[in-house]
Amino acid sequence: IHRCGGSVVAPDFIITASHCAAADIQTVVVGVYDLSDYSYGNVEIFGVNYMYLHPDYNEGTFEYDVMLIKLDGQISVTDPVRISNDYHLPDPTSILTVVGWGATSDDGYEYPYLLQEVDLYYVPNRLCSRIVDDDGYSL
Repeated sequence: IHRCGGSVVAPDFIITASHCAAADIQTVVVGVYDLSDYSYGNVEIFGVNYMYLHPDYNEGTFEYDVMLIKLDGQISVTDPVRISNDYHLPDPTSILTVVGWGATSDDGYEYPYLLQEVDLYYVPNRLCSRIVDDDGYSL
């Protein structure tokens, strides 16, 4: 059962959202494109050694909603993503590619089996913090 997406940040670490810890993740599947058919592509399955939630994570507001998952083995089917601490990146005119299995309907109840991809314009944090959802939380 698919619970949450994540990104490989080291051969034995995945970065994902802290709210995913509520799903009691026991295994991590790396390299999946089609959730209904793991035989497509290079897929590896790992157990979870430990989940490191951000110490300031707030379940009510989703602030600091980030977590590292330590795997019980080393990923070999893909390279880790590069994380930069350069605050000038990305360039304000950048178009960014986002991938995942997030909801594909307005009501949030329809999810795809195939990995989705979309290009979006970069929006700086200072503008995102001004946008609020229906409950008044900053997005």
